Amino acid sequence: MTEKFFSWSKLQEDYYTKFELYNLEWDLDLDIFIAEAAPNGGPIAIYRSPTKIVIQDREIYKGSNVHIFTSSGKRIGQIDCSKKPHIVKMGWTHDSRLIILFEDGEIFIHPLDNLFEPEIHNFGELCQQEGILESYITPNNIVVITFKFNILIFEIEDDQVTRLKEIKVPANTAITSLLFYELNYEINLVIGLSNEKVLQITRKGTKEIKLFDSQVVVKMDLSPNQKFFSCITNTGLVYVTTENFSNVLLQFDMKSSVIPEQLKWCGSDTILLYLKDIEKDGDVENLLLMIGRGNSFVNYYYGEEHLFITTETDGARIFSRNSCEFVSQVKPCRISIFKLGSVSPETILFESGNTFLEKNSKADLKIRKIMEDNQMHHAVTQCIFAAGFEFDTNIQRKLLRAASIGKSYCKTVEDSILNLNKFEEIKPIYCDPNLSHIHLHEPESTNFNHPLSIHNIFGQMSKLIRILNTIRDPDIGIPMTLPQFLHIGIDSLIEVLLKNKQYLISFEICKFMNLKQKNHVLISWACALIKSTRHDDDIYDMIQKKIDIELGKNQIRRSISYYEMANQASSAGRKNLAIRLLENELKPSKQVPLFLRMNENQTALNKAIESGDTSLVYSVLLKILSRKKYRLHQRKKSNSQTENLKFENLQKSMSENDIGFQQDLKLFKLLRGKPSAIDLLIGYWREQDHASLSILLRGLGLFSDVGLLKILENFSITKTLSTSDNLNDPHLKRLEEIEKSLDQLSVQNPENRLTDRDVVDKKILVLKEASTIFSAAKDSFHDKATNQQIKLLQKQLECEKITSQKFVGLSCSQTLFKLVTLNQTKRADKYRKELKISESKYWWIKIRALAHVKRFNELETLARSKSPIGYEPFALVCIENDAFNQASPFIEKISNSRRKAELYLKTGNYTRAIANAKQLNDPKFIDLIISKKRK
Repeated sequence: MTEKFFSWSKLQEDYYTKFELYNLEWDLDLDIFIAEAAPNGGPIAIYRSPTKIVIQDREIYKGSNVHIFTSSGKRIGQIDCSKKPHIVKMGWTHDSRLIILFEDGEIFIHPLDNLFEPEIHNFGELCQQEGILESYITPNNIVVITFKFNILIFEIEDDQVTRLKEIKVPANTAITSLLFYELNYEINLVIGLSNEKVLQITRKGTKEIKLFDSQVVVKMDLSPNQKFFSCITNTGLVYVTTENFSNVLLQFDMKSSVIPEQLKWCGSDTILLYLKDIEKDGDVENLLLMIGRGNSFVNYYYGEEHLFITTETDGARIFSRNSCEFVSQVKPCRISIFKLGSVSPETILFESGNTFLEKNSKADLKIRKIMEDNQMHHAVTQCIFAAGFEFDTNIQRKLLRAASIGKSYCKTVEDSILNLNKFEEIKPIYCDPNLSHIHLHEPESTNFNHPLSIHNIFGQMSKLIRILNTIRDPDIGIPMTLPQFLHIGIDSLIEVLLKNKQYLISFEICKFMNLKQKNHVLISWACALIKSTRHDDDIYDMIQKKIDIELGKNQIRRSISYYEMANQASSAGRKNLAIRLLENELKPSKQVPLFLRMNENQTALNKAIESGDTSLVYSVLLKILSRKKYRLHQRKKSNSQTENLKFENLQKSMSENDIGFQQDLKLFKLLRGKPSAIDLLIGYWREQDHASLSILLRGLGLFSDVGLLKILENFSITKTLSTSDNLNDPHLKRLEEIEKSLDQLSVQNPENRLTDRDVVDKKILVLKEASTIFSAAKDSFHDKATNQQIKLLQKQLECEKITSQKFVGLSCSQTLFKLVTLNQTKRADKYRKELKISESKYWWIKIRALAHVKRFNELETLARSKSPIGYEPFALVCIENDAFNQASPFIEKISNSRRKAELYLKTGNYTRAIANAKQLNDPKFIDLIISKKRK
């Protein structure tokens, strides 16, 4: 393979190779186009330069459209910019989104898989007013310098514009070169001026770089690893410095005054200069000049072909009219194999592998010689990695064949182990944090000193080579190298392929590498299919068929998200397809919100109820009720109170011609057959909205509950009543704390203060409405209780008028109790009959009241009547009020000796207690009395 060695170029001790990746079919003169290429073998975008005169009739040369091609020259699409201002600059993000900056400050960011729906941003009014003088685009930022030298930086990920301090530039001074980069989280803007000054601008301020005295810097660039800065001056001098401009590492004199069209890095090791119209042997040709360490250089002449160079992390791509080439440094493993005259073990193994299959005995002897020198594991590994860095599939095959033969001679574990520290070019593979799925070492190993199995390296490298060869195919056109692939990781590669609409290749790679992104690829393919013009039924059948084939018909597809497909269908206006897809989604938390967005309220509520998630049901109900057509109609009450008391008028107000009725009817239909949802809604409205709850209960026919709601309304009216007079009443101490808080509320809100009469009238009106509802609902118990409460309020008003005391707010028993204490016994007797209080209960109330106010004469008079409750209660109320002497006559009238003894014991009359206890013949009881007497 010495011919491969002869195609290399040597720069000092390093070798560089330049070879053709693709033979392009676009046949474009790049001199009249402005181009920008995405990194890592990504696509190239071109548009016609407005300053070039075009005489060709091809469509691509006309207009101001942006055309996008793969590296193999295959057209991906185009963007119509004919109605937009002139394009100032183009660039690419890390995830292959095309950035277009227009002269009015607008920024369009186009994803490859949806070129017609870009993200639109803007630099703002300042940029529009002052105009764009210069600009620079990186994968993360867009920098603009206005004609008044204001500096604006747009951060793509954060979607914000940062303005730096205005720079002071002398009059008639132009910007000759511009470079922007971020280093250690600090922005750096380097500006070359026509007055032979170079400025470095950061957030901290501006400083002048004085390495290039008396020279104008016309081009500048930063290496991919951000460690080296390169520039070229108007005198033809090329400089390479450290990134902080502290030291000049290289100074190269081109010995030409021709200003290069492009200055680009080739990896981070060499510089490429593209110069036009350079004299050679009496002719004029275009030149690609490569400059390496120690001022070494190589010339590549291209005749009249115009070039475009784009930097990669490990080389550079070169586009011309008919070809796409790649130039990069040759890796040491390839040098040791293909270098002329090499007798290294890997060279011998490679040559032996080609003759081994021919059963040549010399091949076996050479291989055994490598084994005797204990160099087999080294030779095998070098062949494996050389295959990874190779683009020629025939050479890849030969290298892997040699490695396969060599590793078969490593019979023992010790022979098949490799220490990684011996191979410097392998180290980046293990250092890269992006390699989440591809490992060329055992998963548990993270140490370079860890021995590595050759068999494992061979298997992993074979997989990587197969993937790389697949994406390098001209139909896909991504000429990614092994270092680039390992740098971005396989996850990012899958995303790149999806953006290029290579769904089948992406899916096959996921299956081949057993990646979790397989489902993501299926979803992306389905979303792209939904955007097509196919019929909904055909799309649904195709999606289901593909998923059934890949995941199995009987498999529960919990890992595949139908939500994303349904959401795409909904956005595309395919509602029926979205509903069918969403029915297959197993997560209600994703199903329900999308059903709501599509106004499928019934389905959303059903799914929420089936999930058993109360919070989800609540969210659906509240979302539905927030919509106007489901909002309950709040009807105004009639001015006639009597009309509201008739239940039939409630139904008249909900006629079919009533808009409010139509709104209510929609909600009732929605809730029909959903008791759990109804219960949750009732519980929510019971705390938040009684008016809506009342309408809902009426619509559901729960009229008794409507009446009970009125009762609650009555209680809420009671809370606004100030009963400060009753606070001084010793019989109503239990209301003290409540009334204090209510009084404080009234102080804070004076408008809440009502007169007593207003409050009672309002309470009575509400209770009458409740009674009417209970009556219509044939709820006799609540109807009777409500009427009793109405009568009580009316009686309490009478009492207040006669006694000038507060009665409203008291219970029936408390009202009678207070009347007796105020010497209104006859009125209490009358109210007892009207309120239908039982005689025994009333006697208890009466005797307690008389004992409480110490009216024992009346108590004795009452006892002479036939008591329905006996005489023991008379004794008890006297004892409760410490009237022990007054209790004795009543105790004597009790027939039960034990009970008499117990009561005498409470009054402290131990003599009579013992006397009655002796009649019981109970020594223990007598001893108890005697023991208490002694105490």
